[in-house]
Amino acid sequence: MSGDDIKIQVWDPFIRIFHWLSVLGVLLASGTGFLLSDPWLGLHVAVGCALALLLVARFFWGYVGSNYGLFSSFPLRRQEILHHFLDLTLLRPRHYLGHTPLGSVMVVSLMTVMAVVVVTGILVLSGEERQGPLAGVVPYVIGHHAKALHSLSTLALLALAALHVVGVLTESLLTKQNLPKAMIDGKKEAAFHIPYAARRSWGQAAKRLGQTALLGFALALLALLFPPSPTVTLTSNYVRHCGSCHDPFHPSLLSSPAWQAIVGNLPLHFGKRVAPASDELSELMGWLSAHAAETASTEPAFAIGSASTLEAPRITATPFWRTKHQAIEEAKFFAAGGPLRCSGCHADASSGTFADQAIDSRSARPGK
Repeated sequence: MSGDDIKIQVWDPFIRIFHWLSVLGVLLASGTGFLLSDPWLGLHVAVGCALALLLVARFFWGYVGSNYGLFSSFPLRRQEILHHFLDLTLLRPRHYLGHTPLGSVMVVSLMTVMAVVVVTGILVLSGEERQGPLAGVVPYVIGHHAKALHSLSTLALLALAALHVVGVLTESLLTKQNLPKAMIDGKKEAAFHIPYAARRSWGQAAKRLGQTALLGFALALLALLFPPSPTVTLTSNYVRHCGSCHDPFHPSLLSSPAWQAIVGNLPLHFGKRVAPASDELSELMGWLSAHAAETASTEPAFAIGSASTLEAPRITATPFWRTKHQAIEEAKFFAAGGPLRCSGCHADASSGTFADQAIDSRSARPGK
């Protein structure tokens, strides 16, 4: 056997499993986030949680894992990175048994951007969707603005991943090593490699693990001290008067001025005559105003309720409502109840939450 045929086990099972599960997770999360409809949010969140756990495990393994997976084995000195780049430019790459300098930069970049994606995803889930352990802590405004950063960081992650694939294929051609195969069986050719000293650091691992545990404890404490506010339950009086012709819409779906405009004009209620007793009318007015959009912290309250006004007190006239429903096939939409029967597609319509996972995808699926 010649020296060129000698292979060394470089990537341990954890590194290889982490790599391919991360690839699968990023593809699934991107697909459910960008390409699929709202009811897939549950799967999107589950994949995001899995990626977060993978990231934490890889971070820990970077201190106590096998030699070539240690962060201390990454050749990240500026001079090394520059020399590696020049070697590739001049088509005379050196062989590295572990991570190359540019490969090390890519690993650190991918992990950093993935962490940003996870954190912004938690903010969106907690603030805008009012779900997750921090739903009672993160304001809607923060979650709403974090959504753009979540999308941008995901696109950046996909761009880095594409660049990583190009770099791996280029390096494979130049060095005549099958690097993708090495991430499957873990073996690389030992000839002409550049050794790089690495050391395990249980102290650093324990320190980082302790910091992570403290952060987790602080977040858990926040979740316990500031639980999500309970949704307002519809009163029997409201359901009796407003539920005979259509679903009784949750009060957080309209602003207080809009409710006052509707209740104050009940004798001509969108073409129908409604005449409750004066004491019941006063009770309805007070209850609707007390629980209108201004008092809620849900996405529909901000996107629909805040857009309603005294002059335009219609839920279906708001841009958000139209955008969310315009892609649904008309026959399916009206078969599910149309604009007057939110519960035909939204299982949690009476709570005013309208969670993405609570949408009946069979009824709300866009037409082909």
